[in-house]
Amino acid sequence: DDWDANDNKALVMLILAVHPDLTMSVTSCDTAPDAWAHLAGRFDRDTGNMSIALFRSLTNLRYNDGDGLQLHLDEFHQR
Repeated sequence: DDWDANDNKALVMLILAVHPDLTMSVTSCDTAPDAWAHLAGRFDRDTGNMSIALFRSLTNLRYNDGDGLQLHLDEFHQR
């Protein structure tokens, strides 16, 4: 029926949109709402607590002489 066809399209769109590391976990979901709930559970965070943790993480980030600027920038972008 129409719902199943649209659900399948949405699930395919989600699979194609996620990072390759997440493809297997999304493809294991039966429906697009299940996949969305899975991703939300994995990435949706309390913004207040997350903001505080991110702020602390960034203020504690230090450049170490000899590590190289690219390594430092990579670490910054991972946070």
